[in-house]
Amino acid sequence: GMQSMIFARVTTGGNMFLPFTLWSHTAFLKAERDRQMAQGIFYGILLIMVAYNAFIFFSTFDKSYAFYIFYVLCFGLWHFSAWGWGFEYLWQNSPAWNLKAGNVFGSSAIGFALLFSREMLTRAEFMVRSRFLFLVFASFSFFQVALHALFPGRILEFPAILWLLAMIAFLVPAAVVSFIKGNKSARFYLGGWVALALGITFWMIANLGLVTVTKLSSITT
Repeated sequence: GMQSMIFARVTTGGNMFLPFTLWSHTAFLKAERDRQMAQGIFYGILLIMVAYNAFIFFSTFDKSYAFYIFYVLCFGLWHFSAWGWGFEYLWQNSPAWNLKAGNVFGSSAIGFALLFSREMLTRAEFMVRSRFLFLVFASFSFFQVALHALFPGRILEFPAILWLLAMIAFLVPAAVVSFIKGNKSARFYLGGWVALALGITFWMIANLGLVTVTKLSSITT
């Protein structure tokens, strides 16, 4: 029944989620084990996706698979960075790069996603006139990668979030239009992107501090 007051002071160059929870020693060990197991399964699935699509790419040399492979890799590295694993295991001696890594990998993922979408949604008979638009957006995403690598992460974080939300708002309707125009495979693309878009959008809104981070909101990322 004893009450205690705990003070914490945190300094960071970027946004940080601090959903404090008090655990007993046993409960913490169990929760940490479950969390690491879930993360391991998630990254394992990403690696399987990369290996599977790499096999198809080297069998067919269809460049859409190459774009998808790089998208999955960059998305995985973005997630790895966002959860702090990158700084813990890969670049622990480079705090400056850690502040930039999430934006660099995130913008790279958007660029490769646009290139993959360009091949997936704008084939000869489907929306061929929009191919140039996808290429322009992808080029701008890779231009952002260069900016994130050169300048402090905090400066460009808000524009990067807005760009991601804008690309989600572009890609989902583009998939709908492609499906309506007869591209039946767009329905699989649309289903995957809607689910991903909801999770990323909620994470980005939380990153801006517009909603409270809870256990449920953390799961969406």
